[in-house]
Amino acid sequence: MVAYLETADKRFKQMLT
Repeated sequence: MVAYLETADKRFKQMLT
C-alpha cells in the first residue's frame, strides 16, 4: 500500500510539472 501511494505521488507530481 505504501509503495502504491509513493508511486501515485510521483505520478501526480509529474502531471503537475
